[in-house]
Amino acid sequence: WVCLVCGHMGCGRYARGHAKDHACERSHHFCLDLSSGRIWHYAGDVFVHRRLVQMAAASGRFEVALPDPADEMAGPAAGSSGSNGADPSGKGPDALREGHLAMELDAVLASQLDYQRSLYEAKLRAEGERQRGELQKFRDAVAAEEGRRCELEAKIADLQQDQRRLERRCTTAQQSRAKAEEELNFA
Repeated sequence: WVCLVCGHMGCGRYARGHAKDHACERSHHFCLDLSSGRIWHYAGDVFVHRRLVQMAAASGRFEVALPDPADEMAGPAAGSSGSNGADPSGKGPDALREGHLAMELDAVLASQLDYQRSLYEAKLRAEGERQRGELQKFRDAVAAEEGRRCELEAKIADLQQDQRRLERRCTTAQQSRAKAEEELNFA
């Protein structure tokens, strides 16, 4: 099975169920069965062509959002067909009905895939915004730590200067003590 939204390939529900798990986790509801060429709608839990039949049975008619294929025959040949009502293309009513069903399937698939694409893109945008927010937090934390590092380095430099000053004072005091002990020993 192949996800029609992102192309993920997985086993069917009766094997290991990877395709179904992917559809549930990612909200990618349409998968193509590579063995039969049929499209499964996980949210409706039905093959797409069966869903079309169910919709047609419920409404008693087919509504096609695309132009009617009969319009293609509305040229000069359609006007000269005579009074017998024969189809000049040689197609019977079954072929016309199959054309309507194919167009309905195309329209439903196109609209559902567009819907899935928009959901997927919205999730990607939201994730991108979340990532940018997290990245900004990390940048702010790095800048704060950099400032703290600079403060600590300045403090270390001051303390090292104080240490050198105190070491000089200590050396001077030791020299003074040694001199005083020398004078005391001399006397």
